[in-house]
Amino acid sequence: MAEKRTITGAVAVPQANWKTLSGLAKEGQKSRATIKELRKQNEAQSREIAAQKSKLKEYGEGQSITSAMRFHQAEQRAPGRMAEVMADIMRQPPEQQQQNRAKDRQQNLSR
Repeated sequence: MAEKRTITGAVAVPQANWKTLSGLAKEGQKSRATIKELRKQNEAQSREIAAQKSKLKEYGEGQSITSAMRFHQAEQRAPGRMAEVMADIMRQPPEQQQQNRAKDRQQNLSR
């Protein structure tokens, strides 16, 4: 693009180059919007990573990272078995289950 200045000092752009110049300007505006959106996404993901790191520290306190990773790998490898194991661990002791069943039966009979 040859630069030609007018009497007032403004740059005169030939018609053939005007389309290129305006296209580049529009592209620059679009890229600014894209960059702004990507920065927002980056910040949101950074906050999510920080939150997950703090959760990992909270839940994994007293355990090494490898212990948490082993649990996660086992959960990915056999989700059904891990669900059964977790349900078994979290269930009430057998004595309390029997008492609760007896209460449920009495309630059902009284209805």
